Amino acid sequence: MRCPSTRPLLILALFVCFLAKVPAEAADPSNAPDNAEAATEGSNPLAVFEPYIGQWRLPADSPFLEDHPEFASHVSIEWAWGPRRRAVRNVEGFPPGDREAAIVEGTISWDPAAGRIVFLQSQTRDGLLFRGEYTAGAGELNRTYEVHYAPDQSRPAPEYPGNVRRFREIFRPDGADALNVQLDIYDFAAGGWKPWGRYGGTYRLMRIAGDNPGNAAFTEGLAPLPEEARRRLEQLLGRWSVETEFYDAAGQVARTTHWENHGEWLIPDRLILLTHDAPELQTLSKTFVFYDPVEQLFRMLDVNQKGDTWSLSGKLDSPVIVSEPRKTTAGTMIVRFTHEDIDAQTLRAIMHYSLDDGETWVKSQRQTLRRK
Repeated sequence: MRCPSTRPLLILALFVCFLAKVPAEAADPSNAPDNAEAATEGSNPLAVFEPYIGQWRLPADSPFLEDHPEFASHVSIEWAWGPRRRAVRNVEGFPPGDREAAIVEGTISWDPAAGRIVFLQSQTRDGLLFRGEYTAGAGELNRTYEVHYAPDQSRPAPEYPGNVRRFREIFRPDGADALNVQLDIYDFAAGGWKPWGRYGGTYRLMRIAGDNPGNAAFTEGLAPLPEEARRRLEQLLGRWSVETEFYDAAGQVARTTHWENHGEWLIPDRLILLTHDAPELQTLSKTFVFYDPVEQLFRMLDVNQKGDTWSLSGKLDSPVIVSEPRKTTAGTMIVRFTHEDIDAQTLRAIMHYSLDDGETWVKSQRQTLRRK
């Protein structure tokens, strides 16, 4: 993980919804959730894959990519519908547009005799066989599988007996465009699951273009964004809980409120839509966030339910974003946000406003975001 202090805060876009408020006032796979409900709710039990269909990759700040930057643009996993949506194709580990170079490829289908979703995959590079099943739980998709190794192949957890290892991955959506994933290995000695992998058994995936060719077409042929710009946009995705402390004229906390943010791709890899929902303040707003490659600025346009509109921008290497002047009941106002610290799970920023074209600034609020 990169040092938070080296990553200026595009995430400040998450904080703009209060701009109109500124005036000074285990064990065995058979124990996993079953698919009976999925099989009876509709004619296609594979419908549970609908939220996952598309291409996914590791985020730019993934510890794995820090060690292996050559995989930064690779598709980590792709789920794609097969004929008549009665099968799902699963391809993993390939450069964009080059599935022939994939590390893993397989098929997922419904087994009507066993009443479960099964899959079979081959790791083409080393000739490994993956065999297992998917189960759908509440807000997650699980896949539990065996990996079969040849007797002369090296195997993970060499202290375990035999040529077969059992793994489990749990995919939990974080909004429409991010997945939090838990990777476990079955511990034969202890008789249960335990986190597996050099990076603690957890990782995150970001949607690339989803199952919408129309959206993907918008970005075909365009020059890629700077790596840092793409990283900042990706970090906005998902759901966040927000705590806001409002300051009085003496600089003391006058009150604290709580609300939620949600970020999703509007145009993959280009335009983010943020939704800010603050029932305590009777405020609902939307923010459009994108990187302007000509001016080399992040730009944000925020609109709330009353039609109040704020336009803000900030440089890629700056911790500050500043609004354009806007008329308010308190006078012509400029607002700015400055980050205090940031990491993958928690964000903080302080907001100031000015009524004299930036000559003096008044501390208005401090916000803390935590990923849900």
